[in-house]
Amino acid sequence: TRTVQERRLDLLTISSPANLKLDAELSAAACAAEPSARAAAAVKAAEAAAAQRPRAARKSVLFVTSRVHPGESPASFLMHGLLLFLTSEHPKAVALREAVIIKIVPMLNPDGVFAGNYRCNSLGLDLNRRWHEGSPWSVPTVHAVRELAKAYVALPNAYNLEVFVDIHAHSTTMNGFVFANVPADPRQLEAVTAFPRVLGNHARDLAFSGCKLDNDPSKAGTGRRVLGEVLPGVHSYTLEVSFFCAGVGHQKGEAYSPQSYTEMGNAIGSALHEYYTVPRSPAPPLGAPAPAPTPAPAARAPMLVRRPSVGASVAAPRAPSASSDRETRANAEVLRERLDREHRANAILAAAERTARCSARSLTAAAAAPAAAPAAAGERRPSCPS
Repeated sequence: TRTVQERRLDLLTISSPANLKLDAELSAAACAAEPSARAAAAVKAAEAAAAQRPRAARKSVLFVTSRVHPGESPASFLMHGLLLFLTSEHPKAVALREAVIIKIVPMLNPDGVFAGNYRCNSLGLDLNRRWHEGSPWSVPTVHAVRELAKAYVALPNAYNLEVFVDIHAHSTTMNGFVFANVPADPRQLEAVTAFPRVLGNHARDLAFSGCKLDNDPSKAGTGRRVLGEVLPGVHSYTLEVSFFCAGVGHQKGEAYSPQSYTEMGNAIGSALHEYYTVPRSPAPPLGAPAPAPTPAPAARAPMLVRRPSVGASVAAPRAPSASSDRETRANAEVLRERLDREHRANAILAAAERTARCSARSLTAAAAAPAAAPAAAGERRPSCPS
């Protein structure tokens, strides 16, 4: 795919040799076809191979994109760290490549980056508000990525596209956070928040307490919202990281650097390994009726869940009611508050660790200086970064 100014849109596929061989038919068809027929040609090319494989043998597919806004350069450093992890020989990286076919688009807006724009492409369009458009002329890059993702979803017996992550940088907040879509079925909330929770386990500055679930109409054209609508069953996320630093409340931490962002990218890779290789309880299928409540012994009753009284009749399976929806949301809010307290405690600990490191560096610098040489008048002594 080429941009409006005929620049190349790079698509990287990272996986094990066996997975790459299985993926060759679909990728070759998608790259060779004309943009208007890309999805149809890809599906036709892979139908035969998909029919030969049972549904249980389908391969997981992951999409990660970045730099749709050309001025958000920290996103490229995060992507660099993620690529270093994915292409390494670390056991976690090897296991992730065996489990997943990873599609990487490092730069969605090459024209805007070349022109030095902050948010727009060469036509003055904000590509992250144009994912719903079907024009391969004005928005060829996001159109091509969307159609390729739809081609994978169209082959459910061969591929399982579950997660789509778009990496950004934020100019008005500290730390990092994840935007996620509010599921239509409250029972899908646990599945939607699974990746943000795992990410918070590996990257302290991307804690789950900062995760935001919303369906804001002003974000209707973003990749997160549009892909969540046109790709059924796919969890679409926007991962944001601060331009500035980490912080807790009004207390600012050490300023981020390219190395900090690269380390976050490595942490994202470790989180993806846990997400795809550690077994999780399957989420209920979309539209399935709620399971019938069953009485349970008091000692084993799950926390925060209302259970029927002794001797109460058990209702037949039925669709979730308004009261059950409110109860699910209340449980989620309690969980979020608990995680928020844990995040604040971890952030305070991190700030103390950074202060200790700064003090150790200052003492080391003072010990290395000649003891007999007094400081010159007006000389500034090293201090911890604010």
